Amino acid sequence: MLTFRTSITFAVTAFIIALTALLIAVQLPSLRWATQDAASAYMDATTAKVLRRLQAEFSTVRTPVHVLANNSSVADSNERSETGSAVPLFKAALQEMPQMDGI
Repeated sequence: MLTFRTSITFAVTAFIIALTALLIAVQLPSLRWATQDAASAYMDATTAKVLRRLQAEFSTVRTPVHVLANNSSVADSNERSETGSAVPLFKAALQEMPQMDGI
């Protein structure tokens, strides 16, 4: 038979183990939820930053492209040559905005 002291020790140990299991059961979903919220907030911030950068890129490229599109020597020409009157315009635009070739 178990003594009173041993019985109390086992009861307290069982109580501590049960509380630990409950704490773990509560903390794991909370940790997942917090992690997902943090990841979602980080991705939203990153998306907003990338969107601002892309908008800035397009706004800087928009003006030279608009000028080239409205230039009569470029718009009215069906000629495809390396010596046309549009070539200096394209060269000047590329020298001014090198990122235009990727867009």
